[in-house]
Amino acid sequence: MKLKYKLMLMMLVAPFSSYSYEIGPSIAGFAPVHQALTANALKCLEDKNGVKPEKCIVGIKQCIDERGRDDISNRKDCFQENRPSISFLGKFTIDDLEKAVKWPDDPTYEAFGPGVAKFGAKMLEGCEGFLIERKGMDNTSGLLCNTHYGSYQYWHAQSSSTSETFNETRKKILDWAKFNYDVAIGNIKPDQDYCDYFDENESSISSYMKPDNYPFCEERKIWGWVPKWIARPYPAWDIATLYGVSCDNPFTSAACCKEELINKPSERENNTVIKATGALLHLVQDSFSQSHNERGDCFDGVEKNDRPTPVSKIVCKPITLITNYGEFDLSSNHIHAQEDHKISDDWPYIDDSCADEASLKVVDDPVTAAAKLLWHIDRKSDWEKEVLVDLSKVFNSIQQDRESGFGACY
Repeated sequence: MKLKYKLMLMMLVAPFSSYSYEIGPSIAGFAPVHQALTANALKCLEDKNGVKPEKCIVGIKQCIDERGRDDISNRKDCFQENRPSISFLGKFTIDDLEKAVKWPDDPTYEAFGPGVAKFGAKMLEGCEGFLIERKGMDNTSGLLCNTHYGSYQYWHAQSSSTSETFNETRKKILDWAKFNYDVAIGNIKPDQDYCDYFDENESSISSYMKPDNYPFCEERKIWGWVPKWIARPYPAWDIATLYGVSCDNPFTSAACCKEELINKPSERENNTVIKATGALLHLVQDSFSQSHNERGDCFDGVEKNDRPTPVSKIVCKPITLITNYGEFDLSSNHIHAQEDHKISDDWPYIDDSCADEASLKVVDDPVTAAAKLLWHIDRKSDWEKEVLVDLSKVFNSIQQDRESGFGACY
């Protein structure tokens, strides 16, 4: 019976507690904040009717303030009240966007369906093992562990190590954003060779995305002892593979990852575009999660068990600290922080800074920032002259030389 309950708990609770803004199923009590922020961004784009979005979060804030921000159910209702009726790029539904925005948290599609128990085991034991035993991550850790605790933490607006300064992490964040933007608008084609691209386009992330001796640059046998004429080898990665590889086998990811759409070029192209778009939205949204980027006080004088306890809120101020999970002790030492993380990532209320004209000249709220990205993708705006200018109102700081850390709001 204990094993049965452990498995159920693993499936429904443990896998999702390590994320900013939870992606677990609502039936298990998880708050789909990423999806709600995305829906409101598309709704704002719809309401502006072609005009560049601004102040998209104002109505949601008014709703929460009027109904009472201390009640989480009020926050949830206000975030989920208005659904967009338009499609994105004339072909992607809001459901498509909501699925895509979860991709960076589950890049190998393991959190739902038959692979969910294995996913839970990874997040409970596998990634923890890498951290405790190796004291760090590298690309042999796999996409899932690496993006949450390793060198790919910039996918979530975080640093890859505690020694990184804000400016160093910001460079990685913006290079990751540019890569996804170029994929989303078609500047980088889905069938572009993955390794060639990162070899030929040097940036702060190229050596992370394609390190030396990366195993996916050449075709690989499905099983090393099986001849090619029996089992056709996996082809070398192209750009679409990054967004499409699936490891949903319930028992292992070692030799059972596949790409479902590899023989469906049209669907594969659409999947690449929408997942790259989702990665951009996710990046911006994570920056406003207090467990990833601190933007001021997150306690509001609340105490639990005689210690300050964070509240979940969106703050529209410059970043004061970028967090890093790579040296976090998942086993025991930071148990309070693990509890605080879930609190920080529940349905947020919206800080008064998000309605302050002086603040909004410096920092966009996450709904507006995401809506602007959708607007830019639709128009294929110039990266340097337009998109980067708007992202500077998300990834800005007044403490640019400060190294990252666990943070007070984790």
